[in-house]
Amino acid sequence: MVHGGERVSDTAMLYPNNFETPQWTRMDAILQATRNLETAISNIPLSPYSQLVQAQQNELKQLATIFSPFNTPPNMHPQPRVPNFWDSRKEQTRVADTARVMQAEPRVETQNTARKTLHMGNFMKEVFYQDEQPNMHCTTEQVQKCNAIIDPVTGASLEYRHLIKNDQTRLTWNRSFANELGRLANGVGNRIKGTNTIKFIPKTSVPPGRKVTYGRIVVDYRPTKTEPNRTRLTVGGDKIDYPGAVWTDTADTVTAKLLLNSVISTPRARCCILDVKDFYLNNKLLRYEYMKMALKLIPQEIIDEYNLTSIAHDGFIYIQIEKGMYGLPQAGKIANEELQHHLRPFGYKPCPRTPGLWKHDTRQISFALVVDDFAVKYVKKEDLEHLLKSIQSKYVTTIDRQATQFCGITLAWNYRKRKVTLSMPGYIDKLLHKMQHPTPATPEHNPHTWKPPQYGKTAQYVEPPKQLPILPKDSIRRIQQVIGPLLYYARAVDHTILVTVNDIAAQQSKATTETEVKVNKLLNYVATHPNATLTYRKSNMHLAVHSDASYLSAPNARSRAGGYFYLSERDDTNKNPPINAPVHAECKIMKHVLSSATEAEIGAIFLNCQQAEILRTTLQELGHLQCTTTIVTDNATANNIINGNAKQKRTKAMDMRYNWILDRQVQRHFHVIWKPGKENLADYFTKHHSTVHHKRVRTLYVT
Repeated sequence: MVHGGERVSDTAMLYPNNFETPQWTRMDAILQATRNLETAISNIPLSPYSQLVQAQQNELKQLATIFSPFNTPPNMHPQPRVPNFWDSRKEQTRVADTARVMQAEPRVETQNTARKTLHMGNFMKEVFYQDEQPNMHCTTEQVQKCNAIIDPVTGASLEYRHLIKNDQTRLTWNRSFANELGRLANGVGNRIKGTNTIKFIPKTSVPPGRKVTYGRIVVDYRPTKTEPNRTRLTVGGDKIDYPGAVWTDTADTVTAKLLLNSVISTPRARCCILDVKDFYLNNKLLRYEYMKMALKLIPQEIIDEYNLTSIAHDGFIYIQIEKGMYGLPQAGKIANEELQHHLRPFGYKPCPRTPGLWKHDTRQISFALVVDDFAVKYVKKEDLEHLLKSIQSKYVTTIDRQATQFCGITLAWNYRKRKVTLSMPGYIDKLLHKMQHPTPATPEHNPHTWKPPQYGKTAQYVEPPKQLPILPKDSIRRIQQVIGPLLYYARAVDHTILVTVNDIAAQQSKATTETEVKVNKLLNYVATHPNATLTYRKSNMHLAVHSDASYLSAPNARSRAGGYFYLSERDDTNKNPPINAPVHAECKIMKHVLSSATEAEIGAIFLNCQQAEILRTTLQELGHLQCTTTIVTDNATANNIINGNAKQKRTKAMDMRYNWILDRQVQRHFHVIWKPGKENLADYFTKHHSTVHHKRVRTLYVT
């Protein structure tokens, strides 16, 4: 609690002098090390390629059997030095009303739970946090529905050409690829039926002037499927010159998050996830496409059944594509148009202004479509059954009525308390294992190197980039392989790394050794905090935005804009609406060179209002009417200019670029207000901060 401007906490507690203090003996340390060793060698990651080290696995299992008697301790948690005298009922009730519970999941063992109070301006909340320790990067295959084939020794990604060169894996993956080719062609043997998607042809059958692209073989491991060793043939779409439109309406992560918030904020609403099998396949093409493959990659079973040797040319087989396949640039648009044509008689149609969002004409049901995954919001079960019958009349569909995962994000629903928690368990572990990044020796709590401000100087300037040699292509490719997955992870659940990812992404095409150091520091940070979560709670679905900017904080005299978008209560009745988890966090380097901090703040408000206008439209199409959206800024001059309370001089550049904000404010779409900087949640996304600040405010942005 806060009293008289001082911070008061229950750091120390009194206990009797005859209380026996627990001791950590050497035998306890030996037993703990034995348990950790037994756990590590018992949970070896599963992989189809693990047969190469089967002998080593058998030996490790024997060691695990020897150590197993030590793995039954009476209590895995160290005893506290001071007994806990808190009344558990009162504590749980108070925390449920005033705080969010941080559900961090250490990778090795759970440490003591402590209590901590965070202060940021007028925000005060008490959370339970867990001591963070460096952990081993062990992959957990069970939590991922789709896994690349990873070498269990080196962590390298293995492709089909690697797997067929090994005697122990050749038979398995040759049969898997034969099944895929038979499924696409006219079947193979009596086990696979064909779909007549492709047709093997001689080279002379390719029309003159048509480009011939390549085929790429993709392998993955899905332990939950009937055929866990999966091989897919995709088309090299970058070599296809399609004359028509290829863009496809699909929902983004923000639209999906708005739909999830709508579920928990609508009385009696529920969520269901649908997965349409072969959604992009079996749709007839208006114009055939062509590709070729090396004959040596095709299984002998397919060569014999289709007599491919007789039509091979220079060691290649030519293929005519007659139906939709993965990789075709027009496949998504054709599949989407086919879905619209099929669902229109049933009353379902896409919303006119939000890509990927669908609604029914009369029923209270809507869904977001991302590629072939449907996130469905419904109130009545008969509405859901109507949608299922409509889709299943044409498509084979997998139904997840518990709505446990969507777009790789794990969902944990609590309909009684009207909240949902988003997480991506195992995502960071798998990335670290793939990149073979070592465990940090000490926990890293700052994703980026922080340069302390130079107090006493009138201006703080960004250091000019150092003239360092550009890294080789392999090193640049490694950086891109790290930044790509982390960007999706940041957009999905962990917004605390957005500024760092944004900074590195701007340098990755011409990366230097300095960029490589930044990437390693970022990997150390996510290794220390591998299980970020977001918890959305019931609200009135009214959009609120915090906007901020940092002037000349990016290279080449650029400024960075930040925004925090969340759903809360109506602002006209509550001047301080409760803070919810962000549905979107803006972090962008503004392309113009701005002449003042005020212009940078107005530019940030302009960018955030543009994004907010899109979100307002989506919310209205979901059925949540929007009042005037409040935009919070911490710059008094920018606030006065936008609200017409300041006499402007030499502001023609600002008027030229950002007068749109004034028009929208007159239309009562937005209302810009001022609040102190310590209450502005967008400040976190505009600059790099100290380690102390990151540790203090992390639980304001992730739970």
